Amino acid sequence: MAKRGLGRGIDALLTPQTQNAEVDIASAVKEAGGVVQVPIDALSPNPHQPRKHFPEASLAELTDSIRDRGIIQPLIAERDESGGYTIIAGERRFRAAQAAGLTEIPVVVRSFTDDEKREIALIENIQREDLSPIEEAEAYRSIMESSRINQEELAHRVGKNRSTVANALRLLNLSREARQAVEDGELSSGHARALLSLRKPEQQSILLHEMLTEGLTVRQAEQRARELGGDSQPAPKPEQPKEAKPSEKSPELIELERLLVDHLGTRVVIHGTDHKGRIEVFYHSLEDLEDVYTRLAGEAPPSR
Repeated sequence: MAKRGLGRGIDALLTPQTQNAEVDIASAVKEAGGVVQVPIDALSPNPHQPRKHFPEASLAELTDSIRDRGIIQPLIAERDESGGYTIIAGERRFRAAQAAGLTEIPVVVRSFTDDEKREIALIENIQREDLSPIEEAEAYRSIMESSRINQEELAHRVGKNRSTVANALRLLNLSREARQAVEDGELSSGHARALLSLRKPEQQSILLHEMLTEGLTVRQAEQRARELGGDSQPAPKPEQPKEAKPSEKSPELIELERLLVDHLGTRVVIHGTDHKGRIEVFYHSLEDLEDVYTRLAGEAPPSR
């Protein structure tokens, strides 16, 4: 999975009101008066935890580390109605500590709203690359629904471009089988976008089967999607009949076309010769177009 560098910590996800609460660990320790040792049996997972799967291999590595060095970074938790503690951040460390046989673990205790619990759990997982694309999309949707905010506001909270958030949310439009394949790591987000370029469920089903059985790369999946009818409208006819036919396209233009496809993440066609011509960029939604803009300009498009 590609590195997700948010760069601003947990507070990058929170609203200005929440930021004033200083929920990063150092501030929480200061506000709570320090770290307390809590019996591990008194802790329970965060019900708003966006992550559903904890890979055994990485959890085993963390378990060995905790067994050797203990828990260096305390968990963040709050008191629950039963007198125990609900984990707000650090469930992976909690699970590893259980596996390592610890009876007590360091915890910073304070109170949070339900929205803060969702947001902190999401940002912690994003920073640690712990969420699958589907889990991340579901977490985005959950925050949008519970906080009643739009994609642009959510993007501001998580420190990402709106087009990035929009593309993540599009994954929730996949069929159940396709979503499960992404969840299990059999398909990447790039494969998923190739599926979403197809309008008809039967076409998506065909492509999904081919990707899973033939191990298609993202580039191959995009090409196959175009063959199956991923482009909803035919390409405009060339304005000048003198333009080169595809077979006459120079190797340099073919290579540049390929580089543009890789850079923009969508279909690109160069019409013309080495001396003049035009570039055609395909998109299937406003979010796709904004993503193309972001890749070209190096920044998100101005807010509408």
